[in-house]
Amino acid sequence: MVQSIEASLAQLLGYTSQQSAEASAAELLALVQQFNAAGGVLPFGRSATKVVTHPAASALRQAQADYVLGGPDINAAIAAAGAGKVELTEGPFTIVGRVDADVAKLALAGQGPSSIIKNGAGTTTPVVRVAADDVTVCFMALDGTRLTATDGHGISYISGLRPKFLNLDIKSTYKTGINIAPGALAVVGGEIAHCRLSDIGTHALNIEACRKMKIHHNDIETYGARIAASIGIVVNGSERISINENDLLGDASLVVANFPIQVKAASRNVRVVGNTIIDADDDGIMVSGASVVLVAENIKKQKE
Repeated sequence: MVQSIEASLAQLLGYTSQQSAEASAAELLALVQQFNAAGGVLPFGRSATKVVTHPAASALRQAQADYVLGGPDINAAIAAAGAGKVELTEGPFTIVGRVDADVAKLALAGQGPSSIIKNGAGTTTPVVRVAADDVTVCFMALDGTRLTATDGHGISYISGLRPKFLNLDIKSTYKTGINIAPGALAVVGGEIAHCRLSDIGTHALNIEACRKMKIHHNDIETYGARIAASIGIVVNGSERISINENDLLGDASLVVANFPIQVKAASRNVRVVGNTIIDADDDGIMVSGASVVLVAENIKKQKE
C-alpha cells in the first residue's frame, strides 16, 4: 500500500505549480494522511527543517507543512528540529505561552513581516525566550499586543552564546522589545540587526551585563509607550558593545527627560558611531558612569 501511495504522491509532487496548484491540494493532503497512516516516511528531504502553518492556511500549504495548528505547534517543531530550522509560513501564529528557543544551533525563521507570532489572551510571558547557543530568530513579526505581562518582552534572552536577531518587526510589547540580560557579566557575542521596533512599552533594546554585542542598522520608532521614562537603546554594565548605523526616533512626547541612546553604569569599550537620532529634545546620547566610550559621526535632526 505504501508503494502505491508513494507513486501517487510522486506523480502529484512532480507537477509544476501551475499544473497542480490548489486543484490538487485536497488530494495531496489526503494522500499524505494515508501515507503516514500506512507507516510511510515522506522523502521530502526536510529532516532538519520543520515547517509550521496554521489552521486557516490553504490545503496545499497544510499538505506541505509538518505542523498545521499554528502557534501551539511551534515549540513542538523546535523540539523535533533539534539543531536545525523551524520555518513559519505566512499568517498569524497566536500563542498562549512563550516560544522557547532553547535548542542549540536552532534557526527560527519566517517569510518576513507576514509571518506573525502574536500574544494571545492570558499570556504573561515574552513572545520568544532564548536559552541556548547559536540561536537565530529572523524574518518575522513579533506582536506583544500590549497585554499586561510580568515578563512581557518581545524577545527575552536568558543564556547562550552568539544569539542573532535579524530582520524582525517587533511591536506592541508590554515591556522591552529585546531584553539581553544574562544576570551576571558574561560573553554573549550576539547581533541585533535590520530590525524595526515600534509601540514598545519600555526600552526598545536593553543590553545589560554582557560582552560583545553588535547592534546595527535597526529602525527604532516609538518606545516608552507605556512608561515614558524609557530609552531607545540602553547599555548597562556591559563591555565591548558596538551601536552603529541605527535610526532612532526621539519623539519628545513619549520620551520624557531621557535620551534615545544611553551608555551607563560601569559600561566600557562601547562604540556609538554613525547613528541618526530624529526629533530628540536633547543631545540624543548620554554617557554616564561609563569609560572608554567612542561617540562619533552621529547625526541629530528633526523629523521631516
